[in-house]
This record gives sequence, C-alpha cells and structure tokens, in this order.
Amino acid sequence: MDWEHGSKVTMNVSNSYPVAANRWHYFFVPYGTKQLVIYTGSIKQEISDSDGKILYSWENKPNVPGFIFVDIPEGQDGKVWKIRGVYVGNIEFINVPPYIALSPDELLVPEEALKKH
Repeated sequence: MDWEHGSKVTMNVSNSYPVAANRWHYFFVPYGTKQLVIYTGSIKQEISDSDGKILYSWENKPNVPGFIFVDIPEGQDGKVWKIRGVYVGNIEFINVPPYIALSPDELLVPEEALKKH
C-alpha cells in the first residue's frame, strides 16, 4: 500500500495487529495515564517516551509473549511515544488508544484521548 507523504495513516491494533520488526511505530499516551500496559507476541520490544528516552528495552528479554508495564514519568502523559519490536509480532494496547502510525505526523488520536482530566 502506498500513500502520499504526510497523509494521516493510522493502524488499529486493538485486535493484536501484527507489526513489522525493527521499525518505530508511534502511539499516544493520554493525559492522566500513570502506567502503560501492553500485551505483545514478543516482549522483545523497545519503548521510548516523547523525548526519545528508552523506558523499556528488549535487552536480556526472551522472545516470548507477555505483558509489558512501563511507568509514565511526570510530564510524559498527553504525548506521542514510540515502540519498536525486535521480531514481527502482535501488540495490543490495554490502557491507551489502540492506534499506531509510522510517524508522529501520521497518527490520528481520538478526540476524547486529548482531553485533560
């Protein structure tokens, strides 16, 4: 599938959508979120906050399915984060909107997720 650069192209991962390996995917962490919870086909993932700080790394993790829990640092809620898997696999966001994009500019965020609580 091809689309024009800058187009808003967002993928729904609510049904454990398979994502490509070694490619960053961007997602939104709503205001007030204290911990990110993800279920994935492989816990060999890397997750960075909006400043690019790696908060979860695949190093020394087995290639097995499971939950990933990441505490949200102060001031990092209400922002776009990114995830990259080492292996092709499914991801399912448990407590944030289930949408990913290949760049932050392409990400569509549900209006209710943008509201401060």
